[in-house]
Amino acid sequence: MARYPGTETQHNRSGLKPGQLVRCRRSRANASRSVSDRRGFVVEVRPGHARVLLDPRGETIWLESESFLAETETADSDLERFRQAYLLLAGQRLELDDECWTIFSPGFPAAALDAAKAVLGNRLLDLEILAHGVSELALRLSLAAPQPLPTGDGGSHQADV
Repeated sequence: MARYPGTETQHNRSGLKPGQLVRCRRSRANASRSVSDRRGFVVEVRPGHARVLLDPRGETIWLESESFLAETETADSDLERFRQAYLLLAGQRLELDDECWTIFSPGFPAAALDAAKAVLGNRLLDLEILAHGVSELALRLSLAAPQPLPTGDGGSHQADV
C-alpha cells in the first residue's frame, strides 16, 4: 500500500510527543552543540529523534531522543505562549522560514483556533489556513518579533563621563 504525504503518524520510541516540554541533558555531545540545560518543546518526532524549539525566535535542533529529559515548565514565557498555541492547534510538526511559522496539524475544533489567537495575542500578525497533502492542515503564522526583556532600570542607559 502506498503512503501519501501527510497521512503518516510519527511515533517516538522514547515516548516524546509534539508539544511536550523538555530540557537538553548535560552531556558532552550537547555541550559541544551549546545546548546543555536548554529548555524548549518538541515540535516534531521520529522513531529515535526529536526536533525541539529552543527559542521564541525560531531556533530548533534535532537530537537523539535520549538527549532530552521531560520538564514541567519552560524558562521563557513567550516560548510557553507559542507552545500553548501549538498544543491547541494539534501541531505535529513545524517549519520555519523568514517571517512565517507553519504548523502542520491533522485538524482541531474551531474554538481551538480562537483560543490559540488569544494566547498569541498581539504577537500574531496574520494567520492563513491551507489544506496540505491528503489529511493535514498547514497554518501559516506571521509573528511579530519577541519583545526584549526589560532591563530593570526603566530602560534608561547613560554612559559614565
